[in-house]
Amino acid sequence: MRCACASMKPPLRGRSDTAVESLYVLIPVTLLLVGIALAAWLWSVGSGQFEDLDKAARSILFDDAPAPRADEDASKQDDDDARTR
Repeated sequence: MRCACASMKPPLRGRSDTAVESLYVLIPVTLLLVGIALAAWLWSVGSGQFEDLDKAARSILFDDAPAPRADEDASKQDDDDARTR
């Protein structure tokens, strides 16, 4: 009678070496990407990107003041000139 463990094949030697070799590439690439992300975050904090997060959300709720028309400006200026005389 044979032992059940005798029929098991050993793992392929090349496969485990490939996995370890891929880590030699993946770890530096990951550290590089983390460094780039950290640099981008530090730049955005330093340039004030996170100063007022609510202003853009509130600005959509309120209308801008309408621009005065040219004929209204002229009549207001005439009224102001008449008052100052």
